Amino acid sequence: MSPIIKKLNYIFIIVLIQLTGCADVRLVQQQILQLKNQPPKCFSQIECNAMMEAAQVWLSNNSLLKIQTATSAIIQTYSDINSHCYPSSYIVEKVPIRTNEWKITLDSSCEGSDYIKELNSFNSFISITLDSKYGNTENPNEKVITLEKDIKSNIHIKNKDNIPDQLKKLKELKDADLLTNSEYESKRKVLIDKL
Repeated sequence: MSPIIKKLNYIFIIVLIQLTGCADVRLVQQQILQLKNQPPKCFSQIECNAMMEAAQVWLSNNSLLKIQTATSAIIQTYSDINSHCYPSSYIVEKVPIRTNEWKITLDSSCEGSDYIKELNSFNSFISITLDSKYGNTENPNEKVITLEKDIKSNIHIKNKDNIPDQLKKLKELKDADLLTNSEYESKRKVLIDKL
């Protein structure tokens, strides 16, 4: 074989290897995009709060880095400034879609094939956790009604340490228009009197 043909064969093999690698990267990117377009969704603040609590549990169990920030709209782990990709840092966000509809998203500092597994695990964990606690239903209104009943049943006071938490839950119900102002004020007064 002539030296020119050998060079062409080597070039052909190198190009073929590079194209195969690019195809793998594109496939991973397509899978990530598909998973990001199917995030868990919530249809009330109560349901969103339950999903964000589940997200915090998932992060605690799956991240090597501790949680730095946790609010009702965002959960973020610390990031390792010396490393871009390992260990992964995460951000979970509650993103509004339209009135009374939000999505819970997970972003990672590493978006490779491991991220696909993590995103699958995250989405499944959020859905399974909510379904196991409040029932597996496709009708968001049924799930919200179940959540509302659960929260209303938990308003009963067991001890003084629970009063601040109960006041927060009571305020959530009022803000979600599940209690009238008079119901809110009367239950609030009972709670405050027990302090």
